[in-house]
Amino acid sequence: MDELPIIQKTYDLIQWYVPVLNRLPRDHKMMLGERIAKFIEVGWALPTLFSLA
Repeated sequence: MDELPIIQKTYDLIQWYVPVLNRLPRDHKMMLGERIAKFIEVGWALPTLFSLA
């Protein structure tokens, strides 16, 4: 695990935010999920658009 610290840090982040998310009301979780999905969608689309230009 020493050679891949990003994996350990990602795991630690997930361990931290899952209990935080579980305390949120359902509508807040849905809004957060939609925003994350949109961010990922835009994040994947932009490099593709620039590579086509």
